[in-house]
Amino acid sequence: MSSATGAEAPTTVAGPVMARDPWQLSAAAAAAAMARGELDSQTLVQSCLERIARREGEVQAWAHLDPQVAIEQARACDREPRRSPLHGIPV
Repeated sequence: MSSATGAEAPTTVAGPVMARDPWQLSAAAAAAAMARGELDSQTLVQSCLERIARREGEVQAWAHLDPQVAIEQARACDREPRRSPLHGIPV
């Protein structure tokens, strides 16, 4: 698939991981990048938290959000062996 500039769009998940902020990845793409060791949960969660911080004033989607706990949980997931395909994906 080509963009308007004629450049080829990335055809692998590795392309979007490097080309976009991790929060932009689908859960499936993030999980695949994690399985390949190209992304960790802490990086993904931090990216999501930064996006939330930029948008929450307008969106107001969160009744409760504790960024410190989210980062601690992500670090714990990164230390553990993967238990499922979505291990370490924030929900």
